[in-house]
Amino acid sequence: MATSKGLALVFGTKATVKVYDSANVLPLAAGIATIESMDITHECDTEQIKNSSGEVIANVSSGDRLSATFNIIPSGATTGDAKLAALIPNGNGRVNVTVADSISIGSAFTAGPPITVSDSINGDWIYIGGGSLKFTQSGKAMLSLPCVKYAGINGATAAITL
Repeated sequence: MATSKGLALVFGTKATVKVYDSANVLPLAAGIATIESMDITHECDTEQIKNSSGEVIANVSSGDRLSATFNIIPSGATTGDAKLAALIPNGNGRVNVTVADSISIGSAFTAGPPITVSDSINGDWIYIGGGSLKFTQSGKAMLSLPCVKYAGINGATAAITL
């Protein structure tokens, strides 16, 4: 365990990740999704409103969201369990993050009930496709899952068949 003298730091990734399919079923039964890193970005759509002279008189923002890529080391008590943790879900799958540092990013993205305005990372994320599983000859496998979180969509609900 790392320690620091002097300044306190936000250090390491303490999160636990569970991966579900779009029907909200937990196919990852025995494996452990050990998080290696996560990259989280706040995004929104913006439009500049200009007057007849071309000067910006307003900036409109909407569609606040968080985008994240969770990089996971598939692991488990056995090789079979580790292979189970190498799951890439189908589109609109659920990626549940717990035990991460409570940090507010963007607006009030919450971890679900109870609603908290200071915790953007924990909670349910929507898998948006593009996940990858990287193998090397000399190192650990790495699973990368791109996800998104919207303030108004509960990532824990099952996807609706249209």
